[in-house]
Amino acid sequence: MSSPTARPAIEGRIDAWVRAELAGDSDALSGLLHPDFLGVGPFGFLLDRGQWIGRFAAGLRYTAFSFTPDVPPRSVGAAIVVVGTQRQRGDHQSQPLDAEFRATLLLAPGPDQLLTGIHLSPRYPPRTGRLPTDPS
Repeated sequence: MSSPTARPAIEGRIDAWVRAELAGDSDALSGLLHPDFLGVGPFGFLLDRGQWIGRFAAGLRYTAFSFTPDVPPRSVGAAIVVVGTQRQRGDHQSQPLDAEFRATLLLAPGPDQLLTGIHLSPRYPPRTGRLPTDPS
């Protein structure tokens, strides 16, 4: 990170995102996500800004949600990259979504530091030992 004074602002932005996800607050997420936001789910699916915000209207509910940086935020050009662990408990249309992911957050340059992208990867293999696309 190029500026030690930038770290509290980045942490504040991430904390606001965590609170919005936990609360299912679509309005707050609207103010935090960049217009060109793209989310990559843990099994490779892609969600644009509208789809990411719309997850809550489609039945997503969290009872717990956290993000812990695993390494200090890094400046890459003008953008900020934060790699950490996302832990969540909740459900989507009564299907449990309890999980832990490696999460990479990309924040846009500028005073608003809007969240431009999220990429989630499973921290642990599925309990069955098979990937969801495994036909056997």
